[in-house]
Amino acid sequence: ALAGIAVRPPPLEAAASPEEEYPGPLDPAVVANLQAWEREGYLSLAEFSQVFAEDAGRRLAALQQAVGDGDGARVKQEAHALKGASRELGAGWLASLCGRVEELGSAGSLDQVEVWLDAVRSEVTRVNAALAQLQAVAP
Repeated sequence: ALAGIAVRPPPLEAAASPEEEYPGPLDPAVVANLQAWEREGYLSLAEFSQVFAEDAGRRLAALQQAVGDGDGARVKQEAHALKGASRELGAGWLASLCGRVEELGSAGSLDQVEVWLDAVRSEVTRVNAALAQLQAVAP
């Protein structure tokens, strides 16, 4: 189901290294596990997607506020939380981007965070779009 999802890679500066290739917004194996959980009566993919979208929106707003406040520790905390949620969802590229923001927050390099936050925002949009498309084609 993920093969037909159109993706556009994050900006080149968001890559950890120039040879790193964009893998797509979601890991198909993780999505398959989430769909299996849904069939077993756990949280549905639609519910999981909604929780993720709401949490990601709150985290992005908190990250923006923390950068504005010059609060590196809060940048680190919020980026870490979004990284974990992204990994659970199978959004590995997003988790990597969040990991970079977390490192920058920890180092107090807030002047560099904004460019990375733009990449995180773009990737959250791609992940949410991929989740919506999965729900649209779900049996």
